[in-house]
Amino acid sequence: MGTGSTLDLDIGTGTAATGDLKVSDGAEAALRISGTWIGAALLDSGTSKVSLSGGVWQLTGDSAVTTLVSNNSRIAFPAAGSGAF
Repeated sequence: MGTGSTLDLDIGTGTAATGDLKVSDGAEAALRISGTWIGAALLDSGTSKVSLSGGVWQLTGDSAVTTLVSNNSRIAFPAAGSGAF
């Protein structure tokens, strides 16, 4: 996402999304996750808010967000020594 872009995305219960999100050039992103997201959040410049409610975020690499809210959810890190980070 780049200059002036806005993303508002719901990953609902029973759904899964795979891929990284990169926020740059003052863009804004809001993700609401009650399903599963497999990926990394990359923040160059701009704002990103990730809200989990009963969802799973399976990290695939270093991630940074402006705001993270997690209620009854799980953030899954790769196994130690996997080389992902």
